[in-house]
Amino acid sequence: MTKPVFDSKNLKPGAHINGVGSYTPDMQELPEAIFAQAGKIYLDTKDGVLNESGDLINPLKKGMIQKESITGELGQLDSGKIAGRQSEDELTVFKTIGSAVLDIIVGKAIYEKAMELNKSQVIEL
Repeated sequence: MTKPVFDSKNLKPGAHINGVGSYTPDMQELPEAIFAQAGKIYLDTKDGVLNESGDLINPLKKGMIQKESITGELGQLDSGKIAGRQSEDELTVFKTIGSAVLDIIVGKAIYEKAMELNKSQVIEL
């Protein structure tokens, strides 16, 4: 994808957008204006997204937003180090380029839930 897949003018108050398809500097799936509209911008990894995703690289280069506009990383939100949505009308955006750290965290949570429910199974390889 090199062009946004929707128009940010059509978003309703309180919408949340997950951007998962743009993972190179020349790719873009989200409209640039969405980042200026957003009350909160969360990233999987700040370093990764700012270096690899055209979704944020382009609006930053154009001065539509500043790095300070980024609320923080998903791990910071999960741990309570940064705030979540502040009102029902606040537009929030999560941008991910795909991080193995998230895969590990999800895998661990699934494993722990399976153990808790006694639904685990040992598989011999």
